[in-house]
Amino acid sequence: MLSKQKLRGMYINLYPFFEYVSQSYCPQFYCVECLCRVMHNRSTLTKKNINMDRLMKHLPALVMAVGFCTVVSAETMIDMQIHNHLQQPLPGAVIEIEVTEPEARSSTLHIIDQVNKAFVPEFLVIKAGDEIDFPNSDNIRHHVYSFSEAKTFELRLYADRPERPVDFPNPGVVLIGCNIHDSMIGYIYVANSRNVAVSDETGRARLSVPEGLEAVTVTIWHPEQSSSPELRRTEKFTQDDLTALISLSVETLDVLPARDTFGDKFSSVQ
Repeated sequence: MLSKQKLRGMYINLYPFFEYVSQSYCPQFYCVECLCRVMHNRSTLTKKNINMDRLMKHLPALVMAVGFCTVVSAETMIDMQIHNHLQQPLPGAVIEIEVTEPEARSSTLHIIDQVNKAFVPEFLVIKAGDEIDFPNSDNIRHHVYSFSEAKTFELRLYADRPERPVDFPNPGVVLIGCNIHDSMIGYIYVANSRNVAVSDETGRARLSVPEGLEAVTVTIWHPEQSSSPELRRTEKFTQDDLTALISLSVETLDVLPARDTFGDKFSSVQ
């Protein structure tokens, strides 16, 4: 059986790792950090200020937390550089690691508002199974709809907010518009995996990849791509490819075409 002295040493060694995982890598493990904080009375962690009675009481949970963190750590972080066909850094690109097995999911409620005849935000990334509420903050009524394959829906002319949120059970790209104000357009990327990221202003993105895979399939999409607005391109990489910075290119429209109707967004790329 472990002595109290050994348990003290184990806890001191593990606490920084728990804190890093919960704050920097995997926020859902915040409970692990809370558990660690319960077991000592001061912000500075030393062997003297650990409450050993609390440590012994919560030892089973601590051991379980170690197992969880071991699973989380069995992933590799990869960096990607996204640029357009002119070799310029491309912000706003969605990159997703395709999954081969179903992931446990819980529904999250998101909001896309309507302000000054525009969707806010105009672009949103969610996961399959999430819901979106579409409040109307304008002093005029809107009629939100989509005929995208991933989700077809219609919120008929309304003010304030609709009766209920819209669910998005299927992965894919959903374009939304207003049947009254044709200039309004929005994009919803419904991810099938938790491993999804959006490139920053420098075109960089970072994703986690489970270790032990022989090959990884990456999906990439951008709202200004020159191909069909709902098309998600896939690229395959081996584990050897993941050891270096991965560069991906997206052909984008040089000039966004003038659009008189929501349907023109589709006809302009056909």
